[in-house]
Amino acid sequence: MHWRAVLVGVAWGVGYLAVCYLYPALERVGLVAGLLLLGSGALAGAAAGWLARGGPAESARHGLFAGAVTGVVFAAAFWHVLSVSRFNSFTPFGHGGAFFAVKLSFVYSAGDFPVIARNPGRVGGAIAIAGGAVITLVAAYAGYVASVRETVDFIG
Repeated sequence: MHWRAVLVGVAWGVGYLAVCYLYPALERVGLVAGLLLLGSGALAGAAAGWLARGGPAESARHGLFAGAVTGVVFAAAFWHVLSVSRFNSFTPFGHGGAFFAVKLSFVYSAGDFPVIARNPGRVGGAIAIAGGAVITLVAAYAGYVASVRETVDFIG
């Protein structure tokens, strides 16, 4: 295991999440912000997989570890924005950028889905954990593809 590759992948993934958190214009994009946040897995996995020495399986494993840490950071940040900015208060850095946009989509859908209205904390936690899991899986695949991409010769 090459921890330098994993740390670089985590830095890319968490850095991307920080930009999505701090950029206030992303508060207005709605549910599309959720897809933007899931892109952190692709960045973390590709960076870790590209720097890992070994074959595609080794690169996928590095991407998996980098994505797991990035997914935990995503889940913590999403839960923070969901619980702190509940009463339209500000987090230390504003509303929370893309995280706030996903939160608004979650809150506005509570009237359409009774399960969200009855159990907002559990559903919010489930969304945070599911998002972290998706980020981890995307990172593992991106790590695999980053290793394979270097060996493919398109023009022979």
